[in-house]
Amino acid sequence: MDSGTILSQILTKIGGSRIDDEPGWGNFGDPRVVDFLSKYGREFPTEGLECLQETPFPDHHKPLDPVQCHNNCVDLQCYVGNIGRSEYRTVHGWALSDNGIWYCHSWCIKRTGPENIVETTRSRIAYFGFVVPDDVDPRAIWFVPSNLGDLLENHERGKVSEQIAEIPSGEAQN
Repeated sequence: MDSGTILSQILTKIGGSRIDDEPGWGNFGDPRVVDFLSKYGREFPTEGLECLQETPFPDHHKPLDPVQCHNNCVDLQCYVGNIGRSEYRTVHGWALSDNGIWYCHSWCIKRTGPENIVETTRSRIAYFGFVVPDDVDPRAIWFVPSNLGDLLENHERGKVSEQIAEIPSGEAQN
């Protein structure tokens, strides 16, 4: 089954009539990214959604671009300030607009507390995506084409290696 069919089946079950038919869909043209979304993607509730128009950092105020969700999320996630780590994580996936069409989209959630959507463009009706793992460079969602598929694949391999390393030596034998 091709990526478009898989995406359409996942998303239209939630709502809407179709996915955006613009060519490329950002990084979702890569079947590995669609596979990752199929495994780890989930719907994010819109209750408590916060819509930002500028970066919320005390020493760094920058307007957020209303049509550059991926870049805005990179700005939020890459700012570490005095604490040495970002308080935001990026979610990459799809958002349902009021015209009934799902569009490739990114948004943030705060690293601690409830996983409320932090929207950097305009609020949508529904959101479905995966939290970009911390070991994946968030800039990979911004550049298209990018190596996001490679990075997610390496992340998956790392998880398998960690799981194998955790098995006591006597249990690893067949």
